[in-house]
Amino acid sequence: MKISEIRNMTIDELNEKLTDTSKKLSQLKFNNSVQTIENPLEIKNLRRQLAKLKTILNEKKQDNGN
Repeated sequence: MKISEIRNMTIDELNEKLTDTSKKLSQLKFNNSVQTIENPLEIKNLRRQLAKLKTILNEKKQDNGN
């Protein structure tokens, strides 16, 4: 997901996407510990996406606070 797409989301959409991505990451980590996964770089990509989502969410919350 591109950063421009994330910036166009509302706070509620960001929270929902954050929850979904977090669940995917934890499931993927669990699967990786039990067995080898096809694409281990997917963990890295999900962590990056989580960081982007959290950053944009914090920016939007600060903008609404002012």
